[in-house]
Amino acid sequence: MACIVVQAVSLAIAIVLALALSIPEAIHQHKRAQEIEKALAIRSTVEYEISHWLGEHMPGQRVLAPGAIGFRMQAFSEMPIFEWRGTGSARVTGNFKPEQNPQHTDRLG
Repeated sequence: MACIVVQAVSLAIAIVLALALSIPEAIHQHKRAQEIEKALAIRSTVEYEISHWLGEHMPGQRVLAPGAIGFRMQAFSEMPIFEWRGTGSARVTGNFKPEQNPQHTDRLG
């Protein structure tokens, strides 16, 4: 009988200790999640700044923008871009018309 009581007390102590150690971590994770979820000023992002600059300084020119910049460029400007597929091939997206530059029509795919 005493063995069962000792096991129950040990289990209770282990549970209390586990909760005492995990609650501060849970509070920290909750605060960090709230920081991550804050609203973002989109005009302060590098993707917006580069897209806006290219739209002003290179109107009508095609650009090959890597990564997130190329992914979001169509949302922030009207520039035609090359979309890099990561497999050694690119395709033109946006408002590019092949008749604007006939010498490059064989490269479109």
